[in-house]
Amino acid sequence: MTKTKYAVPGFYSRMLALAVPIALQNMLASCAGLVDTGMVARLGNVATSAVGIGGKWSFVLQMITFGFCSGGSVLISQYWGAGDHKGVRRAYSLGMSLCLVAAVVYNVAAALFPYEMMCLFTDEEAVRLAGAQYLGTVCWGAVPLAFATIANMARRCTEDVRTPLVISGISVCVNTFFNWCLIYGKMGLPQMGLKGAAVATVISQILQALLVVLVGLKQKHYTLYGLSEVLRIPRDFIKKYFHIALPVICNETLWCVGFNLYAVIYAHQGSENYAAYTLYSSIENLVFVFFVGACNACSIMIGKSIGQGLLEDARAIARKMLFVFLAMGAVLGGTLFAIRWPVINLMGVESAYTANLTAAILAFYCCWCPLRQLNYVLVVGILRAGGDTRVSALLDVGVTLCWGAPWCFLLAYVFRVPFLWMVCGTFVMEDVLKLPLCLLRLKSGKWLHTLTVE
Repeated sequence: MTKTKYAVPGFYSRMLALAVPIALQNMLASCAGLVDTGMVARLGNVATSAVGIGGKWSFVLQMITFGFCSGGSVLISQYWGAGDHKGVRRAYSLGMSLCLVAAVVYNVAAALFPYEMMCLFTDEEAVRLAGAQYLGTVCWGAVPLAFATIANMARRCTEDVRTPLVISGISVCVNTFFNWCLIYGKMGLPQMGLKGAAVATVISQILQALLVVLVGLKQKHYTLYGLSEVLRIPRDFIKKYFHIALPVICNETLWCVGFNLYAVIYAHQGSENYAAYTLYSSIENLVFVFFVGACNACSIMIGKSIGQGLLEDARAIARKMLFVFLAMGAVLGGTLFAIRWPVINLMGVESAYTANLTAAILAFYCCWCPLRQLNYVLVVGILRAGGDTRVSALLDVGVTLCWGAPWCFLLAYVFRVPFLWMVCGTFVMEDVLKLPLCLLRLKSGKWLHTLTVE
């Protein structure tokens, strides 16, 4: 048997060195989202639902941006492992340019048609009006957010995980402060309610982008390369980028379509039910960030190993990450189950029904968490990191759109089950099909692709 570099205890120290800062960065962002939701929840269920639905459109942009970032990160990690810094700069610059184009398109659409965009998710006029006010304001942070997102991704892929953590921490603190000031009218600033939450978000996103630029200038970092670098990229490299990135972009975009189909169905079940789902999503992110950190670490380690030509190392990392995620799912699921009520009580939920429903959805998620997160690491952290972007996209999107979304519709409008079982049943039906298919692909070994060879 071939001796592998990461099949020894050093694997865990390396994983933790990468995963913990990434997890903390995402936890800061999730805490900011939780604070946003908690502050807005005190304005009532209509405001909470409006932020939740408005956030779904922001989520669309995030998934498209994440698609460009993930496609680029596959190449960046492997070029970094191979010591090809020119390839790193090219992959980053091309991905950054594409992210900014997507952000501009989103910004224009949300600024001009916020009400029409809200109408796609809900038929409650009060929620539409409140959501349009929120979406029409928060969209102005799209461009700086896209820039900061891909710059931070590129730093992580080259094993600089501390800088994004510090920048995100400052941004989250600023967001929380201005939320408190602008929602409730503190420190002499106007009381803007729901619109204040949107303005605070935009301020923090602009600040985050400025910090990325300032730190990059000080370090003379490659994340400041832009259009000038793109114009020098050979056509063959662009073809390679899209060969890898396009399936990921389609994956994230179409998965987002499927996820938003769920949201459309959930939102039509009433503002109380959807407010509970919005609260659940915000609280669930408290533990999901740890899986994001571990998944990113897995992706970086696998990509670097493949770039170095250590394919057996990549296989060993993938096997170990499955056990890591099962253990994390059990521990974090149990932790969230224990703290769910204290967290809900802190948020000042408007009705007892909404609070009880939030707690019930969280309780089910805690029990299902280990299996649900295995799918996440298989698709994003292993198959995609190995360059197997087309098959991973087919597995992820195919199951969500062709299996999960139809089941969600059937549970809502044919079987007419209670809202709790609609959400939980959709989870189960999606995961029980996706998991065995991903495991079969992993076992085949066909997911390993060396992309740094011209």
